[in-house]
Amino acid sequence: VVGLIIGTGIGAGLVLDGRLYRGSDGGAGEIGHNLVFLSKNKLEQFEHLCSAAAVIKKQGKLSKKLSKDFYKYLSVNLANLINTINPDVIIVGGGVSNFLDYKLLNKEVKKYAIPLHANRAIVVKSVLGGGSGLLGAASLVTHNQRDNVFGSIFR
Repeated sequence: VVGLIIGTGIGAGLVLDGRLYRGSDGGAGEIGHNLVFLSKNKLEQFEHLCSAAAVIKKQGKLSKKLSKDFYKYLSVNLANLINTINPDVIIVGGGVSNFLDYKLLNKEVKKYAIPLHANRAIVVKSVLGGGSGLLGAASLVTHNQRDNVFGSIFR
């Protein structure tokens, strides 16, 4: 499972075997800093193209009328996640998640992802709403406490 938050910035979390993958130094999930080629000589960070701040800067406000370019950049980055990690599901949360056309997004992702993986993976909206960050933080604390207790028993 990949959790993708598209708000002021863009970040992701990867859950492997029921545990949050943190990377070697805790920096896993900084997908907003992935680079996108806009033209032969121009690169841009993913979150400078698809975050709420980027959409508001370009369109003046968040709305259901997101541009073709927005969907292209978002779809390419989601396809890269699917091609690299091969998740069953990408759950999208954050403010921008409320304005996405998920049918269109899944169709666009399939254009760019490896067909075998694209046919299995699905992009869906988080059902947890605005409290998802708090629930995630509480879950991390609970898991860390459990790991500390059980880890000390088995040492």
